[in-house]
Formats: sequence, structure tokens, C-alpha cells
Amino acid sequence: VGSVSGSGGSISILFSNLSTGGVAPLTYAWDFQNDGTVDSTEREPRYSYNNPGTYTIRLSIQDAVGNANIRVKSNYLTVLSSGGATVATADGQVSLLFPDGAVTGTTVLTIDNSGTCVISDIPAGFAKGDTCFIAKLMNESGTEVTILSKPISVSVKYAAEDLAAADGDASRLVLAYWDKLARRWTILETTANANDSSLTASTSHLSLWAVLVATSKGDGGGGTPIWIWLVGGLVILVAAGLIAWKSVSIRVVRDDPWRR
Repeated sequence: VGSVSGSGGSISILFSNLSTGGVAPLTYAWDFQNDGTVDSTEREPRYSYNNPGTYTIRLSIQDAVGNANIRVKSNYLTVLSSGGATVATADGQVSLLFPDGAVTGTTVLTIDNSGTCVISDIPAGFAKGDTCFIAKLMNESGTEVTILSKPISVSVKYAAEDLAAADGDASRLVLAYWDKLARRWTILETTANANDSSLTASTSHLSLWAVLVATSKGDGGGGTPIWIWLVGGLVILVAAGLIAWKSVSIRVVRDDPWRR
């Protein structure tokens, strides 16, 4: 997704195309609702969505000698209105419940849980897990929205690697997000459900997210901060954090015409 603009309940999105390779000229066929209708044959088209909902995007590319590739991005983006909605990734790993009034106007949400992330500078009392993702919301002005009007419910299916990092104790797993303004990780009060391998938390922030592991049981199940008693008051120890997202793409049309 490139630039975003909108008005009157309609939102317009510029789709970036970073595909390379093949024998020129290349032809493109975009289907922005995966309904079998070609909506654009431009390399980088702009398309307007008039109704809220989660949309799957389909792109077909063919070169001059007949090499072709088709890629489908399931649940690629969600158009949200102030009426609220539940948004989930295609694999069901991440689910966000937006109540009425959480967003203002018409917005576009993308959730990326496909990349490999490296987490450093973990807050004291915690270690990194394996699961991470990024939720990004753009409004009609093309501005990224990081703080919502109302809290949303975030539910994440933790991976076997997360559980292994917690020595099999799901209660030690917590959800955390990267606070861009404060430049640190915020640990959220997290409910772990071993029956469906899920972690649930409530927050008004959209950002980089990760599953962290409390290094002792006293730090889990809510991200209780570490307190140190000093003469004259309390001090909360926090540490800055960083996520670096890495991706690998094959720059051949028939192998990978998409790169986000």
C-alpha cells in the first residue's frame, strides 16, 4: 500500500508494485476485491474503496514470452469506519476487535505478521519470544494513526517457539508494543488461554508488536513493572527497545511479483 487519501466515506489507495524481471513489456491485471473482475492494468494503480470490509488483492503479471505469475494476498487490507469491526489475518494468528468509535472517519488497516523480526533491548525482567507483527492504520489524510479514540482488544495465537521460550508456562507470555514517542517497549496486562494458545490484551496503540517472556512468574500475566524502593519514592525501571524487520524477496516475475 502506497499513499492514502479519501473523503465522504470513500478511501483511495495507491498500490506499489516492486516486481522486476521478465521479458519486457510486462502486462498487469489487478483485482482489488478478488471477485474475478480486472480493476486495473496499470503498473501502479490507484483504487477507491467505498464500503468498509476486509479485502483480498489479486495480481497477475505476464511478460512478452508468456512467463506468468499470479499472487493473491488474502485479507490484505481492511477499510474501517467509526462503526467498529473485527479484523483478522488470513491465518487467524492475529485478531483485532475495534469497538464503535475507536477510529474517526474512514481508515485503512494492514496487519503484517509475515516477516522475521529481530528484537533487541528487551525490558528488564523479560526475554524475547518468537511471534511479532505490525499493525498500521492510515486515515483519509494519509497520516498514520498510532493512538486510537478507544481501546481495542488484541488477540494473538502464540507459537510453539514462544511456549518453549517460557519453558511450557503460557502464563509467562505477554504482549508488548513499541511506543514510538517514548522509544521503549510497553508491556500490557495479558491474559493467556492455553486451551486455544492465545494471548489477549487491551490497548489504544497500534504499532510494532511482539510476544515477550517474563523471566520469572512474578513478571508475567500483565507485564508487572519492576519496582525499586528508593528513599523518597519509587522508580520504575524500563529499557528502550527496537524491532528490525527483515524480508527476502526473489526478484524474478514468475517467482515473486510482490514485495511490500
